[in-house]
Order: sequence, then C-alpha cells, then structure tokens
Amino acid sequence: ALIVRLSKIYGTKKSDGTFIDVMAKKLITGKTLNVASDQIFNPTFINDVVKVVFDLVRSNVTGLVNLCNPESLSRYKIAKVLAHKLGARMTQIRNISINDIRINALRPKNTSMRPNDHPVIKSYNYMPIDTAIEIIAKNWL
Repeated sequence: ALIVRLSKIYGTKKSDGTFIDVMAKKLITGKTLNVASDQIFNPTFINDVVKVVFDLVRSNVTGLVNLCNPESLSRYKIAKVLAHKLGARMTQIRNISINDIRINALRPKNTSMRPNDHPVIKSYNYMPIDTAIEIIAKNWL
C-alpha cells in the first residue's frame, strides 16, 4: 500500500473554495482577514499532488511518503503577498496567533513537513506559491 501524507492543498481556479481562493474573495470584497503568522505549513498545488501520486503509483512505490511543496510559510505571509497582488489594503490583514482562533481542539503552530527523499518526490518541480498567487489574483481581477 501507498500512504501519502499531505500538507494544505490549494487550487488556482476562481471560486474553487481552497484557502487562497477564500482569502482572495474576502480581500476583493473588502473584508478583513484574520491570519496567523505563527502557523507554518507547506501549501501544495493540487495538480502537483495528482501528478506526483500518479508517478508514485506507476513507480510501484509503497509505504508512507510525505508529499508537499518544500516551501514552508505562514498564512500571514501568503495573505500579504495576495493582498499586494490584488491591490487590496494591507489594513484588511490582521496578524494573529493560531492560539487566538477559537476551535474545539488545539492546533500545532508548525505543521511543515519535509518531502520524502524518493526520486519521484524529490525531483518534482512544484509550483512556487508566488506563481500560484499571481494566477489566483489574475483570476479575481
């Protein structure tokens, strides 16, 4: 069996409901974003995930693998770059701690992963988050 551990996944289509798209919609409509600067993760483009999983299956890889973009960052950083690309006001972005979010369970601050050293995962050219943000911003403008 192949078990694939993923980080936060996003798409680049307008209204796809992924986290960057939701941020874009809020910024475009003038709403404020409360985003944690201390929540670190590896956002990964859904098309990259699909391609790598197919390649892993074709290569008969088994076991547990971490599949993620090697780039680790915070929601706050993503929101700032997105706001800039959309021409939104930086005052719409409120820097908070993950601890400020009222949820039923505690969440770790750093959920970043290191991608496996398997050649299929290691050699893949993941979409940089800045490229994804540009695409998403163009879709909303």
